[in-house]
Amino acid sequence: MPPTALPHDTFAFQTVSVAAARGPHPKHWDRIVILAAERGSTLPKEPDAKALEQFLISAKAADPLRFPDLSLSVIKLLGAGEYVVQLPGGNVGGHFSLAV
Repeated sequence: MPPTALPHDTFAFQTVSVAAARGPHPKHWDRIVILAAERGSTLPKEPDAKALEQFLISAKAADPLRFPDLSLSVIKLLGAGEYVVQLPGGNVGGHFSLAV
């Protein structure tokens, strides 16, 4: 029996991205704030994904050679995550996420 072809507009043919979502509250935000302060940046006391993103962008631009170590430290401090599928044009809002 030949396989049944799926229409092109089905999920099987759409491009999706997978993000490792870290949940609404990073496990050790207070330590991420200290890590940023050690590098001359200020993060708010309450978790803020946009502020963290801006810090990481500026840290990478300022010191691209040491950025991998910094980003690994931040990933560890964010804590365990779960995988979430994001469809094109979709939003995994409310989560601290990293593109995979």
